[in-house]
Amino acid sequence: FLRRFEATSVRDLMAAMQRSSAKVWRGQPKKDRRLALIDADGTQAETSGECKQGMDISYKGRRTA
Repeated sequence: FLRRFEATSVRDLMAAMQRSSAKVWRGQPKKDRRLALIDADGTQAETSGECKQGMDISYKGRRTA
């Protein structure tokens, strides 16, 4: 998804996310600021697009973007 953007746009997006994250953290009680859990989803979704730049075959042999 981010390959469609210029590097400066990606940096701007990252900066906006960092500002939002800092604002959320400041709004939390101090006792809740000690630990952050990141729930990362590693799901690979099969796709049939033929014109997807950067598409590859997953370890299961499926075409993924």
